Amino acid sequence: MKLASWLTRSAHTVPDRIAVASAVERLTYAELEHRAASAARRLAGRGVGRGTRVAVAMDASVEYVVLLHALMKVAAIAVPIDPRLAQAELQERLDEVEPALVIRDLAEVLEAPEAEPRSGTERDLRTVHSIVHTSGSGGRAQPVELTYGNHLWSAVGSGARIGVDPGDLWLCCLPLHHVGGLAIVMRSALYGTGLLVQRFEAGPVASLVASERPTLASLVGTMLQRLLEEGAQLERLRCVLLGGGPAPPSLIDDALGAGVPITPTYGLTEAASQVTTLPPDQVRRKPGSAGTPLFPCAVRTEDGVIAVRGPNVSEGAVDADGWLRTGDLGRIDEEGHLYVLGRADDVIVTGGENVSPEEVERTLLAHPAVEDAAVSAREDSEWQQAIVATVVLRDGASLTGEELREFCRARLAAFKVPKAVAFAEKLPRNEQGKLERRKL
Repeated sequence: MKLASWLTRSAHTVPDRIAVASAVERLTYAELEHRAASAARRLAGRGVGRGTRVAVAMDASVEYVVLLHALMKVAAIAVPIDPRLAQAELQERLDEVEPALVIRDLAEVLEAPEAEPRSGTERDLRTVHSIVHTSGSGGRAQPVELTYGNHLWSAVGSGARIGVDPGDLWLCCLPLHHVGGLAIVMRSALYGTGLLVQRFEAGPVASLVASERPTLASLVGTMLQRLLEEGAQLERLRCVLLGGGPAPPSLIDDALGAGVPITPTYGLTEAASQVTTLPPDQVRRKPGSAGTPLFPCAVRTEDGVIAVRGPNVSEGAVDADGWLRTGDLGRIDEEGHLYVLGRADDVIVTGGENVSPEEVERTLLAHPAVEDAAVSAREDSEWQQAIVATVVLRDGASLTGEELREFCRARLAAFKVPKAVAFAEKLPRNEQGKLERRKL
């Protein structure tokens, strides 16, 4: 199946509607189409065409969005890369995907001579659109090929669950080199709705929420926490997608108390972002749930491990039976709601018992003096692995390790109680808010 350019279609139907904006710039769909077409001719002038891999190492911006659409117009494959990587890390990613071109600034493209793209205007849904790296929470970040069809079905499922309003303006402060941010760019063009791009800093984002009045936002737990502390008017939005892993119950309670329409979601790079989503009106009824599968995705658990199937899932990531074994632990209740319990490869084996570090972390976070918590294992001659907690206390709080262990003893089986507690000023988390457990 082939489809015409998503951007061109929206530029023809809603030319005067805001397509992409930032704190300093905004483009209508007609203007975005013009700028992307011009950049596409410059890319063609540099020999970029069908199937050319082009690495993009830029911060999120209006220009980044222009470039992504320009790459689609010449049928090139976008390879978003984190611009903050050290040179050795960057080179490792580049060696892995072997792009023909690396772009660090749109100006580099506009200096090239013009040529007419030869790729035509239609795209087969099986054609690779982008190569996106996983977050690396399960180990080394892996490149994943996502097709036009993967992005299309992801957008269809998301829109069917949370709705699409012609006046929607989606705040994107997730990085565009991660699938969560990239998916918003794709969905906005497909829906013909607005995209508001802002690199995350709590103050500027809160100001943008007040001035631009977005209707949706995608956040991870740490972003939500900082925006609540900043007093951001998130209650004005109709939906705040909350991903990046299960959020602490205390954070959910704080957000609900502030009137924020939080929408917990579970997703992964291999599935082009969202897999399950819980509507705001069910959050209190289903605490801890990430919701039910989006149309037309299917989810099941196999020996406690989450498996996913659907047209939004990368073909290169699935097994012979069409199912993707995610490596994430979970359970599904009698109503079909998914509860994500952590990574299978993070399970700690202590004294012959299996312990999910996320379960212990949730208990630690229930203590009113604890702001953040992480659980890891250390080698132990008696226990094989001993559970160790690293804790960040709230400002002004005072707590000893033994007091915290006593708190856990009242709520957990004895073998799950940390053998030791360390205190830190902050924990290692990536920009998606996911704990980098291996750095503890």
